[in-house]
Amino acid sequence: MNSWYYARGKQKLGPISFDQLQQLAASGELQPTDMVLQEDARIWTAAWSVDGLYPQPVALPANTCSSAIKIALDAQAPKAATATPTESAARPIPQIAQPIQPRPGDVWTNSLGMKFAFVPRGKFRMGGGGGQRGNDIVEITSDYYLGVYPVTQAQWQAVMDCYNPSWFSRDGEGQDKVRNISDAELKDFPVENVSWEECQEFIDKLNEREANSGWLYRLPTEAEWEYACRGGASSSGGTISDRDCSFHFYFDRPTNALSSEQANFHGNYPYGDAPNGPYLQRTCRVGSYKSNRLGIYDLHGNVWELCEDSREGSSYRVLRGGSWDNIGVACQAVSRSEVASSFRANDVGVRLVRVPSGR
Repeated sequence: MNSWYYARGKQKLGPISFDQLQQLAASGELQPTDMVLQEDARIWTAAWSVDGLYPQPVALPANTCSSAIKIALDAQAPKAATATPTESAARPIPQIAQPIQPRPGDVWTNSLGMKFAFVPRGKFRMGGGGGQRGNDIVEITSDYYLGVYPVTQAQWQAVMDCYNPSWFSRDGEGQDKVRNISDAELKDFPVENVSWEECQEFIDKLNEREANSGWLYRLPTEAEWEYACRGGASSSGGTISDRDCSFHFYFDRPTNALSSEQANFHGNYPYGDAPNGPYLQRTCRVGSYKSNRLGIYDLHGNVWELCEDSREGSSYRVLRGGSWDNIGVACQAVSRSEVASSFRANDVGVRLVRVPSGR
C-alpha cells in the first residue's frame, strides 16, 4: 500500500494524509522545495508540488526527493479535478494540519553532501560542568540546523575553487603526518588553518551556490554551539534539564571524564578518571568518534570551531571545542578561546549553521 510523505528539500518529513495534503496546498506557508510524495516499496513518485496536483505522478529512482522533481513533471499533465460539493462534504479537512516539525537530530543534506542536524529552540544553563549547573540561563529563540561535522577539506575545496589551506593535507606543511592516509580518507579530514575572515568568504560563496534553496549558511553563535553540544531541548521551546547541563563532555551519554579513545586530543593528558590514550599529533577524519545525542560529531577535540561572536569592542572571535593538540581540560563544553579575525592555525576549523532565508 502506498503512503503519502511531506518533504522539504531532500528531507522526508511525512507521513501525511491526503486531507492534510489538501490543507497544505491551501496554507500559503509552502516553500519552493516543498512537495508531497507517494512512496511504495521500490520507488518515489511525485504526487504534488508547488505547481499543483497531478493525477499521474512520475516514477523516480529510489530515495530521490528534491525540488528537481517538479521540473520533471509533464507540464501538460491535467491538474487534479476539483471535488464536487458532495465529495467535499464526504471528505472533511482537519482543523489542524501544519507542515510537519522535524525531530531533534533529523538530518538534512545539501548539494555538496554537507549534513545538518535539526536543533529545536529552547533554554539551557550555559557554563556548567563537573556536576555543577551553569549560572546563566540562555534562550535560543529560533530553531536551526547545525553541521553534523566540521567542514571537510573536500567541501571547502568544492566551494573555494580547489584551494585548500589545510596544514594536514597533501601539499600542506604537515603533509608528513598524513603521508600514510589514503586520499579517500584525507578528503574527509576537517579543513583547518582558516581564519574567521576567510570563513566569511567561504560562507558567501556557499550562499551564492545555494541561492535558490530558501536557506542561508552562517557561523553559529557561541550560545548556539554550546546548546547543541549539550544536546538541545527534546522539543521546540523546551528546556535542557539542569542535570543535563552539568557535564563537561557530551557523547551518546554525557560524562565528566575524557579519554582520547573518545575524542582526538593530546591523549597523554586525559580529564577526570579517564585513562591515557593515543596522541595522533594531527587532525583525523570527521566522525571518527561517537556523536552526542543529536547525532553531531567532533564537538570535543579535532579542531577548534569558529563562532560568529566577537569580544565586545574588538575584532577578536570566539573559538569552541578544543583541538587535537589540546589537553582534555581544554575540550570541555565550556572551553573557549578568542583569536583575531585574521588569525589562522592548524588546529582551527569551522562548523556551519543553516537557517531559513531572512534570519
